[in-house]
Amino acid sequence: CGSVMTTWQASVFGFPNSLIGVVAFTLTLVTGVLAVAGVRLPRWYWSGFAAATLLGTVMVHWLIFQSLYRIGALCPYCMVVWSVTIPLLVV
Repeated sequence: CGSVMTTWQASVFGFPNSLIGVVAFTLTLVTGVLAVAGVRLPRWYWSGFAAATLLGTVMVHWLIFQSLYRIGALCPYCMVVWSVTIPLLVV
């Protein structure tokens, strides 16, 4: 992962992309727990969550392209995030 984390693609917005992931997956986990607990969340929340998931999936696809064709290295942790983000959008 070191060769991937030292590139400019690893901090697109000026801070590590992993911080975005920590916040996004925490929000996803809390949303899932609330949904399982039967809490009715407002429509605007679900719309925002779906939009954020779509943006996250777009970013993940961009990072996949960068990792495969520009950086030339794969990070196992990144690949786990890729494999979770895409099904999350479908759900």
